[in-house]
Amino acid sequence: MIFFRYRDDTLEVVNVLERHRDIDAFFSEGTPPEE
Repeated sequence: MIFFRYRDDTLEVVNVLERHRDIDAFFSEGTPPEE
């Protein structure tokens, strides 16, 4: 799964998760995304 966002008309790849089990760990770290 590839997480991406657009910022200032630029596509940024935020993270690439290879296994579905990584999703829970990625979102449970409690760190909000950069703004």
